[in-house]
Amino acid sequence: MTTTSLYACFQERVRMHPERTAIIAPDGTRSYAELDAEVASLATLLAEHGIGRGGRVGLLLSRGRGAVTAMLALYRLGACFVPLDPSFPAARLNAMLSDSDPALVLIQEEHRELIREYRGAVLPLPEVLEARQQTAGVATVAAHDPMYIIYTSGTTGKPKGIVQTFGMLEHLIAWQNRDSQIEAGGRVLQNASLCFDVCLQEVFAPLTQGGVASSVATKRRSTRISC
Repeated sequence: MTTTSLYACFQERVRMHPERTAIIAPDGTRSYAELDAEVASLATLLAEHGIGRGGRVGLLLSRGRGAVTAMLALYRLGACFVPLDPSFPAARLNAMLSDSDPALVLIQEEHRELIREYRGAVLPLPEVLEARQQTAGVATVAAHDPMYIIYTSGTTGKPKGIVQTFGMLEHLIAWQNRDSQIEAGGRVLQNASLCFDVCLQEVFAPLTQGGVASSVATKRRSTRISC
């Protein structure tokens, strides 16, 4: 069994409504055509660094356009991502990296200090994704191929990485699209952490129905407790 339908649905929306707004975020607003071009550019950049089907990439990115572009680029490549929330303590982030062992970590420069102990490959996400000669096609993946690894809270012990598959997300978004039926141009707020898999519903549901993924800024959590 193979699955390419979510990315195909996104590309169909690009063909149907290239000028329609796809994402509104603190780090930029993009039309479907603009987002598609940036996804293709980033996929090519990642492929040049050896990432392909089944490759594992850490994402230390704030919620927004950059994170959405990265998730779509990795989906295009058939690769697996490990979400790393910049609001998490550095010790937890480094433990997740040690356990998941990604081929590289895609970061925004402002978060580099959080993983200063990490000795693996780190690739800064370009602020401007310039057009590249596209050498990375759209991968055909199996339903059981890993799409992302999400970590438990660790409240009952050491946090555990749970592998989720492309097929799982296909079924989840198919259900959501059937029941929510986002209208063309309808906005869906992206408010969940990248480390909470609801964020995938907030991204893929609107972008496969011609809607708008509308993101709010990520804020670091305070450790102060008010009584």
